[in-house]
Amino acid sequence: VAYQTQTKVLVTFIDNCNWDKGLHDVTSLRVITVQNGLRTPNTISRKQYDVFLGFSRRDTDAAHGTANEAIPVGSVRFGLAYKDRRSEASHGASRRVDILFISQFRPEFWSSPRPEDRLHVQAIKVTISWIRQVANQYNLRVGIAFTSKGPDREAWYRAEKSVYDGLLEGSFAEYHRERFTRRGVDCTYAGLFDTRVVVSISSTLCFEAIGIGKPPIMTTRLFGDRKVEHYEWFPKDQFQQFMINPQYDAFEKAVLAELAGDREQRPIDLSDKDYFCAFDDMKLPPDMVSEIIQKITKRSVLAL
Repeated sequence: VAYQTQTKVLVTFIDNCNWDKGLHDVTSLRVITVQNGLRTPNTISRKQYDVFLGFSRRDTDAAHGTANEAIPVGSVRFGLAYKDRRSEASHGASRRVDILFISQFRPEFWSSPRPEDRLHVQAIKVTISWIRQVANQYNLRVGIAFTSKGPDREAWYRAEKSVYDGLLEGSFAEYHRERFTRRGVDCTYAGLFDTRVVVSISSTLCFEAIGIGKPPIMTTRLFGDRKVEHYEWFPKDQFQQFMINPQYDAFEKAVLAELAGDREQRPIDLSDKDYFCAFDDMKLPPDMVSEIIQKITKRSVLAL
């Protein structure tokens, strides 16, 4: 298709695949890879890029060895939500929640015999029970960032919602990865803007939360060093509240500390953003990407 249309620049947003890697070495195409989510530095450094637009400085640094150009731009989707958020804010459309749980629900886990999948399910159940307990005790409003996606997202959503309805035993605000009606208002990123406290087992959203100064309370290691799904590589050193084998009292204390904005024991230093998806609100990631694409396209045309 690229040859038939005489394309000069190819832009991909699916950086975890391999079909576009090294394409620039065997064709005249310039290939711009826009990172769409968290990857390990090892995964990135093993692949060959032409132009890599990174999610964070850590990931961009990992691409430097194999990429012709590697530029940190931040989270494009988060930037789009932020842009729409500013527009919606003028109409008073935002909501407020006290605790947002970032779901990592997978329908197949709930019937899986694999020990790590069953452990993941148990981690969700315990985390939600703790959220319910602290929310009831302190009259806190809860939100869920739903993960349902893809062609079967409606069935996925119904299964996901049924689980949280049963576990929370009360109402909660909904934020959606793909089922949102207004970006910046009810998408998952809007939940990060609305909430006072973020709780999660694992998600790229955790790093985006850090980028706006809301470090999540992580229950990835709820059962100590026992493996929960494939998140053994999740960099716990990047979180002030990465809980390992905690009891409810420790979780409650962490939630109350975040609600109070207590940073004395967990100071947040965003001057070093190696892992943080922070961005300049005067130049959002989508605008940076657009500008880079235009520059590379212009150079490619002039080079003819």
